[in-house]
Amino acid sequence: MKKNNKSSKNFKFANANVAKLKPYTLITQEAWGIPNKKNVLKLDWNEGVSPPSPLVQKEIIKFLQSNEPLNWYPILNNDLLISKISEYCETKTDLIQYYPSSDNLQEIIVRAFIDSSDEVIIISPTYDNFRSTVQSIGAKINKFYLQGGNFSFDIDAFKKQFFGKSIKLVYLCNPNNPTGTEFSKEIIIDLLKSFKDTLFLIDEAYYEFTNNTVSDLVEDYKNLIITRTFSKAFCLAGYRLGYSITSPDLIYIMNKIRNPKNIPTLSQVALLAALNDITYMRKYVEEILHSKNYLIKKLQDMGLGVLYGGGNYLSIKIPVNSSSELIKLFKSNYIYVRDYSHVPRMEGYIRITIGKKQDMDKVVDVLKSFLS
Repeated sequence: MKKNNKSSKNFKFANANVAKLKPYTLITQEAWGIPNKKNVLKLDWNEGVSPPSPLVQKEIIKFLQSNEPLNWYPILNNDLLISKISEYCETKTDLIQYYPSSDNLQEIIVRAFIDSSDEVIIISPTYDNFRSTVQSIGAKINKFYLQGGNFSFDIDAFKKQFFGKSIKLVYLCNPNNPTGTEFSKEIIIDLLKSFKDTLFLIDEAYYEFTNNTVSDLVEDYKNLIITRTFSKAFCLAGYRLGYSITSPDLIYIMNKIRNPKNIPTLSQVALLAALNDITYMRKYVEEILHSKNYLIKKLQDMGLGVLYGGGNYLSIKIPVNSSSELIKLFKSNYIYVRDYSHVPRMEGYIRITIGKKQDMDKVVDVLKSFLS
């Protein structure tokens, strides 16, 4: 059978927007093909680098040994799960809904609130999956770039450029991936007040590493949706779980197209177990933040430019034409990091997910070898 490739012209069934869409760039899948994954440092997707709480495995085994039917669809509205998430977030249950990943949640937001005639602002450079989702329906994207070598947000410039214009939605990642830029609550309040007819999607995927949130604003500002994930601090990336914090009115609209059967039974069991062991998550976060500070100092001592802020990651600056060579050297040591050289204004940057201290020593050894 002839293998399909990107040169194929068989696009007659694709809608016009998807046919011309620049896809979200996927990185190598080599790590999954390595038999002994204990030798692998997967530092490219910002997942948690440790297993989740031991309670997760314990509760899944317990569930599998019970008489609960896996041949049934999952619980469609898990009130206990919503209650545990709201307890963790210290907010009301009617402000919470869960989804099979924050990616899926953001795709639902686009389908629920964006039309092809709308304009969406993405504060950039940032996580790219949302861009491809918006473009797939034909909506217009306008990128507002973070400024300078530290990638700071100029709110006055933002207002000057967009105030008075018909903007349907603004996507803002806080802290921003991959720059680490953090947006203060005061700045976000200013934006919410200045653009009352614009929906603000605040992506708080890395909230646990900063404790910087605007979740307490959702009842006062009806143009605010917060999305979060359990893939980072809770180390549950393989279970694909995320949630929203927003007004009941916006949840009602999103529920119109949310498929409640898509949150697997075992994922729900895993999440309840993880939420019953918040201490484990917080100890993990503390370990990662200590490791991050350790790595920053090591990199700076080596004379490397380091871009950091919030999150479980940092980026280093190397000569633009050297990134592929460095990536190759990392791979030869079974270390996978993220090359951002293809992203406008991130030329020469490589992003590294923070692992344990001993893992970061391996990263430093490879960089020393590269620089020598």
